[in-house]
Amino acid sequence: MPSGLSSENGQLPGGLGDCEGLATDFCELAGAIVGDEVALPAGTVLSPGTLIGPGTVVYPRNHIGGFLPAGSRVR
Repeated sequence: MPSGLSSENGQLPGGLGDCEGLATDFCELAGAIVGDEVALPAGTVLSPGTLIGPGTVVYPRNHIGGFLPAGSRVR
């Protein structure tokens, strides 16, 4: 999990589960929250509010948005 990020209660809900419980402004202004050991190659575009779980691998030239659980592979 990324360090230095918190919601009003001091933790990200559900281990990067979604923006529920976080202020809407936080999710829109944060850009994206990326977990540990995520592979994001050049040419990857992340939408605002994107949450990517640890160990996820994204292949080049993708547009990613929403929630990707830990260990996902996106082609």
